[in-house]
Amino acid sequence: MTAPGSPSLQLGLGRPCHGWLPVRLAVGGQVIEFEASDVPQDPVEALVDALALAARDVASTVWWHLEPDGYFFDFQPLPQVPGTCRLGVCFAPGSSRALAAEVASVSGDKTAILLPLWRALRQFQTLATDPLHWPPTTALTPSLQALREDLRSPRHAAVARHPAPAAPAPTRRRRSWE
Repeated sequence: MTAPGSPSLQLGLGRPCHGWLPVRLAVGGQVIEFEASDVPQDPVEALVDALALAARDVASTVWWHLEPDGYFFDFQPLPQVPGTCRLGVCFAPGSSRALAAEVASVSGDKTAILLPLWRALRQFQTLATDPLHWPPTTALTPSLQALREDLRSPRHAAVARHPAPAAPAPTRRRRSWE
């Protein structure tokens, strides 16, 4: 687990082919790579929804179906430290939650956890994907824009949680001729 406040997290979503999406997640020094299916649900759309919930301190999960196995990304708010969350990554044989085992986790400031995932989603939107290979991503734009605003809001900024001490009021210097 990465120390709070200094998470190292990167997500890469490759070009989908025939309903399979290459995914690369780097958590700290650990790298997890897999190809996720868009059946029975689009995990990219599910990730957008999960990030929106996590930004509002609501626990959420994304299921990346590998047919038959799966990965689960579990987002949990950390109420003991406002403005933080935890991402747990579990591998589940047969996509069974009962058999799932955590393979990676990272905790830290919500913006530091959610923003790299948001950026990966925006990058994924720039790929020209054929609708025969993956569902269109244009419908995600309003949700991603709303998420961007949530992440920019003052409640997520470290400055808002830990305001700097007020600077003393400037004093007027007397000029020699006054």
